[in-house]
Amino acid sequence: MILYANFTPPIMKTNIKKECLVMFNFLRKKVKKEDPILKEIDRQTEEIKAISDSMRKNRESLEADIQKAESLLLNMGYSQKDLDKLKTKPKLKLI
Repeated sequence: MILYANFTPPIMKTNIKKECLVMFNFLRKKVKKEDPILKEIDRQTEEIKAISDSMRKNRESLEADIQKAESLLLNMGYSQKDLDKLKTKPKLKLI
């Protein structure tokens, strides 16, 4: 029987392959868990975006209502000077 230095029995070759596959599959199967802090920040960011969108829509509808009211007052006979006075009165009261 002649033995070669690099010769390994076929059974050992398959065992080594299986061990390597198991080791690499173990590394592959690691699932990265989401960071709960980042998840909470994302949720809060989405919530803030929704709130800012609703505030923008409310402001746009309010501005449209103000324009309608100004046009109605102008049609009723008020002058632009009167409307400007009406705009500045609430600001003075808040200060």
